[in-house]
Amino acid sequence: MNDNPHIGESFESFLRDEGICEQVTAEAVRRARRIKIERETSGSRPEDEK
Repeated sequence: MNDNPHIGESFESFLRDEGICEQVTAEAVRRARRIKIERETSGSRPEDEK
């Protein structure tokens, strides 16, 4: 077990404890899809970005 009282199990367990894990995950998926579509339509590729 971790001796540091300021470190929890995981960010995901924090989100579950707060009751917002599903909402945060859904928003992350929406944002990732939007970014993917924007990159595909603009012609830029991930390695082109800095």
